Amino acid sequence: MAKNSCVSIIAFALALVGLISNVVSIGSSSWLVSVKYLKMTIGVFRHCDLDNGYCGGMSDIAAIVDAQEVGWFRAVQALFLLACLGSLLTCVLIGLVLISFFDSRGTFKVIAAANFGTVVVELMALVFFGLHYHDVFVITSAEDHLGYSFYMAVVATVILFLAFVASAIEASQTSKVLLNMQHRFTVWSTPYTLFIDQEQ
Repeated sequence: MAKNSCVSIIAFALALVGLISNVVSIGSSSWLVSVKYLKMTIGVFRHCDLDNGYCGGMSDIAAIVDAQEVGWFRAVQALFLLACLGSLLTCVLIGLVLISFFDSRGTFKVIAAANFGTVVVELMALVFFGLHYHDVFVITSAEDHLGYSFYMAVVATVILFLAFVASAIEASQTSKVLLNMQHRFTVWSTPYTLFIDQEQ
């Protein structure tokens, strides 16, 4: 196996695009676009008022989120932040393998596991936000809808899943190469093989 196989390069590119999408999504206030009642756009960590143009953090979250749903919204924040850190970790690990800082024998198994965990955590955050944002923000208007940042996070999840598939393929290829090398070494080192070689 080449040190920098095509699959590992594809895995790195996918992980990088997924990371960028998550960073843009987490820094945006456009997860929820509210036109009629709240007059603001809301993200996971940032919101903007459409009337006066003010944008800020979630320090006044109690004024935005229903009091009974604050804990759930904090859970979404924690899950998505964890997913962003997971995508960063995946990208860094694949990059270190590509520059031969780590041996790729077991690293791609770790990368695949970390990437799968990242996808699961991010999917949980997106499913909760997508299904319950009406309750969390006490929204009844049809004019309030999910914004582009939410869908960008969905795209990031799909991309990170593809990166997981690529890293799993790379881990599988590495394992096959190692098993083949181990088999050859075992065959070469058996007394029977050595005896046959001496006969020839």
